Amino acid sequence: MTAPEEWIEWAYYFEYPDGARDLTRLASAPWPSKRAEFERESAHGQFRAIAHDDPETRLVFVSRRVTYTPWTDEETS
Repeated sequence: MTAPEEWIEWAYYFEYPDGARDLTRLASAPWPSKRAEFERESAHGQFRAIAHDDPETRLVFVSRRVTYTPWTDEETS
């Protein structure tokens, strides 16, 4: 049997004082990785540019663990 692969998918969104949410981006790089760190830093920069006049706007990161088991034609006993 092939071993399952596992990674973390993540995204971020802005949450405004009125409760509205703006899903800004699904990240392209799985966490942890150098690319994901770069994307996370970019998110912080974008957030500072957008929310600088409104201290109640929040930047929220969300994630989920993904497990992928490749399909095989092997019979299980």
